[in-house]
Amino acid sequence: MMIFCTSVAAGHLTGKVKSEIFVSTKKKEILDTALTIIREQGYAALSMRNLAKRCDITLSSLQYHFANWKTLIDGISAHLLNAYQLQWEALHDSFDDIPLPLFIEFVIDDLQNPDTAALWPQFWAMAKVEPAVEAMLAQVYQPYLGYLRTQFIALGCEAADDEALALISMLEGMLLFIAHGQQHSDHHARVKQLVLDNLYQRFPALRD
Repeated sequence: MMIFCTSVAAGHLTGKVKSEIFVSTKKKEILDTALTIIREQGYAALSMRNLAKRCDITLSSLQYHFANWKTLIDGISAHLLNAYQLQWEALHDSFDDIPLPLFIEFVIDDLQNPDTAALWPQFWAMAKVEPAVEAMLAQVYQPYLGYLRTQFIALGCEAADDEALALISMLEGMLLFIAHGQQHSDHHARVKQLVLDNLYQRFPALRD
């Protein structure tokens, strides 16, 4: 799932924020710096020592906030989840009530965010070698799969789980082709419209 979207449609902003998790200023600075390292240098450059150096603190000071690698990854996971929850709630009063077409527009538009395009392939690669990151991604994706399943059940789909998996697989795969900086990024708007048109054709009730 994409991160730090800058494409929130102004017409759908509610200004209601209900899920913000308190994180100390220093912890947030550390987590933001960790994401910057991943984005700019790749996941291989992220280590406790390198992170401490980039934050201009000692390793022991970093370990005061994040005792080890697992707690750091857990912190990054919670940071990402909270960021998404705030963005979804800016789109709609309740995440579960976001209309499916708006969800799809949100995700596809976020592909044009340079942070999204740079960070998510790194997380996928990390998940292959770091069990903690694999678990993090599972935690990140779980609510969105649940949301999609609920949406497809409401549309009367008998295979709601499969529909949810098919849609999220398609949306995530777009990152390799039409995301910011990719060869076919100029097709972004047309691909989005095709996806929505196909959805409306299958489920006319979504136009209401």
